[in-house]
Parts: sequence; structure tokens; C-alpha cells
Amino acid sequence: MAQATATTKPKPQQQQQPPQRQPTTPPAVAVVESPPTAPRTEDYDYEELLKQYNNNKSNVIRFLSAEGLSRSEVSKVTGLRYQHVRNVLLMPVTKPRE
Repeated sequence: MAQATATTKPKPQQQQQPPQRQPTTPPAVAVVESPPTAPRTEDYDYEELLKQYNNNKSNVIRFLSAEGLSRSEVSKVTGLRYQHVRNVLLMPVTKPRE
């Protein structure tokens, strides 16, 4: 018996295609609230602050600085020299003498 020889044709090799890129979505954008507006120098009455802080200029300077005013803005509000404002803010607060 003769065996039938089946000749199989080699399959043509399929070319591998590069993987398709998925469409990229832009990164999520975080909603950032605008920072609160800085206090304006016109919002403060120096004479009123002096009364509130027992005529203590240093305490008024520290208060205005804590409110977010820069040294030059504190100087403009109080009418004091920039150097005085700077010195007050650089010196540590000491306990009052008894």
C-alpha cells in the first residue's frame, strides 16, 4: 500500500503588528481654589490697633505680620521705619518682667 503523502504547504507567516496604542486620556486636573486675597493695608487703622494693644507698638507689628502683611506693608500701616519693624519681628518675644 502506498501511503499518500500529503504535502502541507507552509503557512505564510503573518507579520506581527505592533500593539495598538490605547488613546491616552489627559491626566485629571485638580481644581485649585484661588488663594485668599491678602489683607490690604487700608483695612487697618493704626490708632485703633494701638488702643487695642495698650499702646504697645511691638504687639501691633507682630499682629499685622501674623495677619500676612509684609514688613514694608507693616511699616506703611504703622508709619514706623522699616528697620524698626524688622528688628521687632526678628527679636524673640520675652516674658514681661514681674
